[in-house]
Amino acid sequence: ALNKLGWSIFYRMMYQLSEHHITVASISQSLIILCYFFAEAVSKATSAIAGNLIGAQRSFRISNVIYAGIRLNFLFFGLLLVLFYGLSDQIILHFLPHASIDQLSSLKDSLQFCFLATCFYLLFEGLRLVFAGVLTAAGDTLFLLLGGSFSVWILLIGPVYYWVLLGQRSVETAFIICIFYSLSAGLCYFWRVWSGRWEKLPLLSNV
Repeated sequence: ALNKLGWSIFYRMMYQLSEHHITVASISQSLIILCYFFAEAVSKATSAIAGNLIGAQRSFRISNVIYAGIRLNFLFFGLLLVLFYGLSDQIILHFLPHASIDQLSSLKDSLQFCFLATCFYLLFEGLRLVFAGVLTAAGDTLFLLLGGSFSVWILLIGPVYYWVLLGQRSVETAFIICIFYSLSAGLCYFWRVWSGRWEKLPLLSNV
């Protein structure tokens, strides 16, 4: 709930800044929602396979599952880069079919930048969710709850509020912060998996 509230505030800030900000942010959000299924699917698969390995007392093979999830996300990232770069004009016209030439020209550069930023955001989110899948299988739910709830406020909402809203900066700056948030959150999840603390949880110690 805190995570969703944070994203709602993010788009509220984009609305407060300008029509340009909220238009670009809304189109990019639509693409993120459309493509987020892949990261979710890989995460669910990671969680299911890791859970089976934990139950079979073969936790040492979880690293192979993680590497497979990482490779899948990079493949999807490459596909998105090709699609969003090659079809950027068609995507813009799909979302703005009645926009004038002047409106399209004023939005095009920002949208193309944010399409690229969306690809990197989805990549880092996909990697984060791979690690989250392992932690879910291990029962490390407290870390996932706290990490998911507070990271969006500390790493996204705070910086966007001070640097973009108060500083009246561009929507491109806001999406750079989004990439920073996703990368930083992913590194926190990676650290949790790499540290091995999840292996000491009661769920695994009883296996």
